[in-house]
Amino acid sequence: NIETQCFSNIKTTEIEFKEGFKAPKHKHPCIVIGYIISGECLFQIEGEKAIVLKKGEAFIEPAEKTIIHFNNNSESQKLKFVVTYLNNHETKLTHILE
Repeated sequence: NIETQCFSNIKTTEIEFKEGFKAPKHKHPCIVIGYIISGECLFQIEGEKAIVLKKGEAFIEPAEKTIIHFNNNSESQKLKFVVTYLNNHETKLTHILE
């Protein structure tokens, strides 16, 4: 339950992907919340339907769930987004998967 956890290592960062960038399949050891500042993102959690996130829309990446797609959905515009890692134990916040 997120409401009863103590988070000792919360980190917020702004990230920018170049035009057409496709993030590798990955997962996080903690819950990640974020929102799109500009551009569009193709987003898909394993086992769920792919969606396109647009400016101002928020997302959640559950802990230990594989993220199939987190891609810049545009070949002509950069994608900017902010993420907050609700971490309570690890310092490595992203694990790239094969």
